[in-house]
Amino acid sequence: MTSTVGDPQTRFLVLAIVMLALAAGAIKWAGRALRSQLGVRRRGQHFSASMVADVPQALVRKALERGLVTPAQLAGMSAEERRFVFASLKDKLAE
Repeated sequence: MTSTVGDPQTRFLVLAIVMLALAAGAIKWAGRALRSQLGVRRRGQHFSASMVADVPQALVRKALERGLVTPAQLAGMSAEERRFVFASLKDKLAE
């Protein structure tokens, strides 16, 4: 009579499952750490006026009306990205 626990194939399968679980956990942890360092927002967050407090409201309104940027895009940007976008759009919107 043979034991299924002592079978080399069973031990290899259990070891492979444990290693895959550890790798998945490490990847998830690293992704969260990188997102927190980069300041990346989750997709579920919505745009609010406070996100563009340092940009003139008329400029934001014109960009939204013309469809140059969407509220979802603004919500996904960091503060630096929003400043860059509106700095580059300032000339187009002034016309």
